[in-house]
Amino acid sequence: MLLSPKEFKSLARHSKMFLNGGLVLVALGGSLLKIGIFTGCMALLLGACITNFDDWQFERGRWKQTALFFVIGIVGYFVFLYAQIQDIFKPPKGAEAAIAVDVAFATALAWKQLRFLLTITRLNWLITKLHPAESKSPTLPWIYSLAAQPSSHGIPRTI
Repeated sequence: MLLSPKEFKSLARHSKMFLNGGLVLVALGGSLLKIGIFTGCMALLLGACITNFDDWQFERGRWKQTALFFVIGIVGYFVFLYAQIQDIFKPPKGAEAAIAVDVAFATALAWKQLRFLLTITRLNWLITKLHPAESKSPTLPWIYSLAAQPSSHGIPRTI
């Protein structure tokens, strides 16, 4: 469920792409039968999350903010999904497939955002718990490996 270090770094490198792509999709989607707005909004939200949490490894307690972003993202996703479902039942002529593709891409972005926020929540919570008095955390590979270790049940363990 958590992102691997490689996936995490890849997302961090592409945050501006998500922001700019989301803006373009929202702008174009408004003029093209509302197609692409859902994906654009999810891309904007993912880009904003990535950009906002670039210092998560140095600030203790950021896990609370990631949990808030998670709730906002989930609520936003379901609000937009409800609107898209309404469009699926009474779509503009010939737009059924495009709406389905929009929902699929938006769902993939929402899943990526969920995994990103859960990864930061887990790792920042570990930093906060293990190093409560330090302003800067030590190197993080050991924290990442600790967070990714499964328990005997196959579920990441909690400390």
